[in-house]
Amino acid sequence: LTGWFPHRFWGDARWSRTQLLGEIARGHWGMCKAYLRDVVAAPDLRRSGLAGRLVFAPLTSMTEESIARARRELAPLREQARLAAADDEPDDP
Repeated sequence: LTGWFPHRFWGDARWSRTQLLGEIARGHWGMCKAYLRDVVAAPDLRRSGLAGRLVFAPLTSMTEESIARARRELAPLREQARLAAADDEPDDP
């Protein structure tokens, strides 16, 4: 690769409590209770391992419009997936 130079960065970022709460309120971040097994899981398995534990702030006037629109558009799809999963569960004898 001619003319290609890798960039390296070293450092850390710190957020104040207020800044983090603002990011959560705007819908940029969610939260969940995580365990060591979640951190050490293979990268392609991490998200699925958090199913049912992820939480996001409710839609408010602070939620960015693109995030609010995406959540509204995805709500029916999520409900369809939930119903389909419930239909796939075996009936109790």
